[in-house]
Amino acid sequence: KGQALLFVIFLLLIVGILGGALAVMWQAEIKARGSGRNGLRAFYLAQAGIEHAKIYARHKPNDYPHHSGWINLQRGRYEFTIRKKVGLPPDGRILDSTGQALDPSGNPVAERQIEVEVQGIGIPAGPHARHVQKQVSGTWHEQ
Repeated sequence: KGQALLFVIFLLLIVGILGGALAVMWQAEIKARGSGRNGLRAFYLAQAGIEHAKIYARHKPNDYPHHSGWINLQRGRYEFTIRKKVGLPPDGRILDSTGQALDPSGNPVAERQIEVEVQGIGIPAGPHARHVQKQVSGTWHEQ
C-alpha cells in the first residue's frame, strides 16, 4: 500500500509539472498570436492611411505639406502626411502613413509606418481619361 501511494503521488507530481508547463506555453502562444494580430491590424490601418492620402492628394493637389491628424477607425487609428521632396517631378509626392492598433483603453499596442511615392498628382483627368495617379515602383517602405 505504501508503494502504491508513493507511485500515485509521484504520478500526480509529474502530471502537475506537465500541466503547468503546458499552461505557460499556451499563455505565451496566446500572447504571440495577439501581438501578431495587433501588428497586422496596425499595418492595415497604415495602408488605409496611404489610400486616404492618395485620395486627398488627388482632390487637393496643391495642399502640401499636409498632416491629417489621427483618424479613428474601429479599434485603431491612422494618420497621414503628404509632402514634396527635392528631386521629385512636379506631379510627385511622398505619402507617409502611421497605423496604430489600440487596446480597449485606447492605448497603442502596435504601430506600423508606410512611406510611398506617387506621381500624377494634379494632372487633370477628363471625363473619359483614366485615373493617372500611380505609385512609383520600388518606393514602398514599411517600418
